[in-house]
Amino acid sequence: MATKEQIQTRIQLTDVQYESRQKDVQETLRFLRNDFRDVTEADETQVNTLAPNFMMATKRQVLAQLYPGDPKFYCRPRMRGFEDRGRAVSALLEYYWKEIDAETVMRGVIDDGLTYGFGCVKVGFGRLQSHADLTEEEPEAIERVQRDLFDFMERNPVPIEENQRHEVDIEFKTQFIQQPELAQHPEAELIIPDILSNIEEHQRMIDDKKDYPVNAQGDPSPDWPFMERVTPDIFWDPMVDDPKKSAYVIHRIQRRLLDVKSDPLYKNTKDLEPDAYNEYSEALKENDESEIPEELALVTIYEIWDARDRTVGTYARGQDKPLRAATTEAWPEFIAGFPFHWFAITEISGEYPAPGVMEYLKFAQRALMRLYSELMTHSDRSATKYTGNKDAIADDETKEEIESKLAGATDGIVLWSQSGQPVITPVQSAQVDPSKIAVIGMIKGTISENAGVSLSEIAGTSTATAASIATSGINTLVADALSKVEKMQSSCAKDVVGMVRQFGPKEQLFRVVGPYGDGWEEYTINDVQAGWQIDVEMPTPEQGEREKQNWMSLFNLLVSEMDPVGKREFILDGLRIFGVKNVSRFIEDPPIEVVAHVELEHAMMSMGNPVDPREGEDHDEHLKLHMPRLQELGQQQQQQQQMAQEQEQAQAQTGEPQQQQQQPPENPEVQLLQTHIQQTEELRTAQGQPQGRRTKVASPTGNPGRTESILSNQSQGT
Repeated sequence: MATKEQIQTRIQLTDVQYESRQKDVQETLRFLRNDFRDVTEADETQVNTLAPNFMMATKRQVLAQLYPGDPKFYCRPRMRGFEDRGRAVSALLEYYWKEIDAETVMRGVIDDGLTYGFGCVKVGFGRLQSHADLTEEEPEAIERVQRDLFDFMERNPVPIEENQRHEVDIEFKTQFIQQPELAQHPEAELIIPDILSNIEEHQRMIDDKKDYPVNAQGDPSPDWPFMERVTPDIFWDPMVDDPKKSAYVIHRIQRRLLDVKSDPLYKNTKDLEPDAYNEYSEALKENDESEIPEELALVTIYEIWDARDRTVGTYARGQDKPLRAATTEAWPEFIAGFPFHWFAITEISGEYPAPGVMEYLKFAQRALMRLYSELMTHSDRSATKYTGNKDAIADDETKEEIESKLAGATDGIVLWSQSGQPVITPVQSAQVDPSKIAVIGMIKGTISENAGVSLSEIAGTSTATAASIATSGINTLVADALSKVEKMQSSCAKDVVGMVRQFGPKEQLFRVVGPYGDGWEEYTINDVQAGWQIDVEMPTPEQGEREKQNWMSLFNLLVSEMDPVGKREFILDGLRIFGVKNVSRFIEDPPIEVVAHVELEHAMMSMGNPVDPREGEDHDEHLKLHMPRLQELGQQQQQQQQMAQEQEQAQAQTGEPQQQQQQPPENPEVQLLQTHIQQTEELRTAQGQPQGRRTKVASPTGNPGRTESILSNQSQGT
C-alpha cells in the first residue's frame, strides 16, 4: 500500500500534469470557442473574424460519423450452459445503455479524443459509493434508542436521522410501550402517543428509503451501473506509455467545498480549505466589494486507484488523513483492470496521448483566418474611388456639392461641367489575387485529410467515380476510427456486465426486440455468472445508394436459402438501411410466446410425434408460423429429389452402369404438419375466430425480489 508521502507526491505530480495538459490545448480550445484574438496579420494587426470556424465544423462532422447512434450488442458466453441467455444479457446492456445516457458519454469521449488526443470513460456501480456503509452499527443503535426512551420520559425532543437503524428503533420502542409500568406513568397519555408517532416515522423512512448512490461527482444516480466522462481529469504514471499498464490512476475531481463537507461519504473534512473559486466569484466581488461567498468556494479531491493492491481511496492536497480510506471493497471484482477505458484516434509509437485531430487543424484554421481576413480587407479597400478635374467644374457647381452628390448618388444625378469636359473619372480597383482562392481550396483539402472526414466539397465532385476515388482514403480512416469506438464500447459493456454480475439486481424484466417483435425476457443475476464475450455493431453513417443496392442484390441471392427467421431478420436490417425507424408499419410480428409455442410444436413433429391444436390458442398466428415451416420442408424435399435426378444424369453421361435410384423417403414431419394445419383451420372455423386476431402480450406486474422492476413499472405507467 502506498505511503502518505507517495500519495502526496502523486497528487503534486497530477497537478503539474493538469497544468501542462491545459496549456497544450489552450489555443485549440480558444479556436473552438471562436476566439481568434491572437491571430494576426503579417503586420501584427488583428485579423478580421469573418472566416468560418472550420475546426468546429469539422469536429461536428467527425462526431456525426463516429457515433451515428447507439450500438447493438451481441453477447456470447464463455462457459457452456448459458447459450440461451445471450439475448437477455444483450437486452440488459442495450436497456442500460439508454437509461444511463451512454450516448452523451460516448459522444463526449470522442469529442475529447479529437481535442485532447484521448478520451476516457469511467464505469462503476452505484453501490460502490452508496451511503449504505454509513448506517450506524447495531450496538450504537441500541445505545441511542435507550437515550431516546429516556428523552421521551423527560419530554425532550427526539430527532430522527436517515442513517439510523430504523428497525432497531421499531423493535425496542414497540416493546417499551407494551410494558405495564409505562401505563402507570402520570404522563403516559402524552408519552405513548409520542413514541407511537416516532415508531411510525421510522417505519415511513424504511418504506421510503432509497439508496441514491453517487458517482465521483456526487450526483444522484439510480442503483445500477453508471458511465462517466472523466476527460481531462484522469491521470496516470507519466513514465508509462499505456495508462492501462500504470501502477495507479488518479481521478482529479473539483467540487464545491460545501458539498464535500456535507457529503457523508467523506471524513476529515473540517480543515479543508478552498483552492479555487467559481468563475463568477470575481464579478460578484467587484459588484458589492464584499468577500467571495462561501457558496462559490471549490476544492479539489483526488480519487486514487492503486493497481498493485487493488485499493481505492480519496484524498485532499496536503492532508495526512484521507477523506475516504483506501479499501479493496470499492474495486469491482469482475473487471480485469482499472474501470477506466481510454479512446484515441491519433497514435504515435511510444507516446500517449498523441496530439488530437484538432491540434493538427489549428494551423490550417490560423492560415484560413489570415487569408479570409486579407480578402475582407481587400473588399473594404475596394470602395469606388474617383479622380476629379477642378478646372472642369461649372460655375454653378462647387467641389463640396459634387462630393455630396457622389456620396448620396441616385439615378439621374447631374454633374455640371465646363465645355463638356469630364468632372470625375472612376478609378479601377485592384483585382483579387486568384492564387489566394486556390490556396484556400488547398487548405480545406488539408483539413479533410488531417481530420479523416469527407467534407461537403468532395460530395460535389463531377462524377461518382471521382467522388469514390476522393473519399476512398478518408473512408478508410473513418472505418479505422469506428473500429476504435466499437472496441471502447465493447470494453465498457464488459465492465457494465461485470458490475451487474457483482452488484446488480437479483432479477429483472427487460424488453427484448427479436426477429418476431418485442417481448419480455426475464433476467436473473445467475445469467451473467459465466462471463461474456461482447461484440458491438455500430450503425453505419448515412447509407448511400451503393449500400442499398448491395443489400438488394444480396437479398435476391440468398432469399431462397433463408429460413423464415433469417429472412425476417434480413428484411428488418434492410428496412433500417433504408432509414425506416418504425418497422412495425411494414411487418406485423407475432407475440414472442406464440413463437416459442410453435417452435416447440415443430420440434415435437420433427421427432415423429403428432401434435393436436388446443382450444383458446391464437390459431391465426399459429398458421402464420406453420406455413413457412411447411414451405421450408417442401423445399428441402425438392432439393433432395433434384440431387437424385442430377446423380442419375451424371451416371448416364459417363456411361456407368445405372443403379436404380431410390426416391428420397417422405419426411414424416410434412404429413404431421399438414394434418396439424388442417386441424387448426377446422378449430379456428368452429370457434369463429376472426381473421387477423392477435393475442396481446400480458404486461408483467413485477417480479419477486425486485420491487422496483423498471420495465414492469413503465408498462403500467407507474
